Amino acid sequence: MTYSEDRYRFHDLLRLYARAPHRAEDDTEQSAAASSRLRSWLLDTAVVAGRWYEPGYGAPPPDPARLVARDDPEQALRWLKAESDNWLAAFRTAAEGGEHARVTEVAEAMHWFSDLWLSWCHWVEIYERAAQARVALGDAVLEATHRNYLAWAYWVGGHRRHVRAGSRHGLRGRRPAGPGAHVHRLVAEPGR
Repeated sequence: MTYSEDRYRFHDLLRLYARAPHRAEDDTEQSAAASSRLRSWLLDTAVVAGRWYEPGYGAPPPDPARLVARDDPEQALRWLKAESDNWLAAFRTAAEGGEHARVTEVAEAMHWFSDLWLSWCHWVEIYERAAQARVALGDAVLEATHRNYLAWAYWVGGHRRHVRAGSRHGLRGRRPAGPGAHVHRLVAEPGR
């Protein structure tokens, strides 16, 4: 195990060792159901924590059964950062499993939070997968929105050559869909 701040993490060998008895005790169906519950909990918790920063949401409703304190934005931020490996893994599994609505829900909840954690190296992946999910769902307006979030992620990640293409793609998706899509400010700053 390794220690980081107030968290312990399992090494890969310990994780592999723990899987062997689990496989012997639980059948495949029970294991899949448990994994699904864990993934749902992680993504639900990430959405609620991310929405602390989104206008129109803020504090979640009181829930005495809540396992994680998210009573203020600082707790939400700490949880999102401390559990980023876990909720990102759950997000990837949801994306790979075709849970398109779930993928875009998580990405949308992270939109305002992402401005507080510019250095996280996974924003490009989050918004690429969200845009792909919106394509699969046939939602041109939200595809454009997530493509513009992706342009922002390219910008803060230092991938300048991708910014214009991402913004233009977002605009192409927005025009036929009508008003309502977000157009990132980078589109208006072509010289950057």
